[in-house]
Amino acid sequence: MASYFAASDDRKNAALKAAMNALNGKSPVEQTHELYLNARQIAQRYRINEATVWRWKFPAVSWGGIKRYKASDCDAYLVSDQLKKHRVDLATKRATEKKQKKTPPLTFYKPTSDSID
Repeated sequence: MASYFAASDDRKNAALKAAMNALNGKSPVEQTHELYLNARQIAQRYRINEATVWRWKFPAVSWGGIKRYKASDCDAYLVSDQLKKHRVDLATKRATEKKQKKTPPLTFYKPTSDSID
């Protein structure tokens, strides 16, 4: 009990919040910590390729030059209209590039009378 009186108000409030969550059946860890994942973990979580995480522009936070993805933000992003619009734009862009890219016709070697000795 002496440690309670010696603790700062912030620590007292945090302990009270954790106790209230425990009474309500919620883990204090789940309430206070958000899950951040790297691109590989996001790809595994949603069963997509790592490049798709980058291509679809999932919302990310950069820590020391390393991108981390907040799990709850990614869940919301997957059902958002923003992603649907972005995917349509990507498909349109790929179709346009495919039409513009014309492959040259195949040419086969045809021996001429000069090349045969």
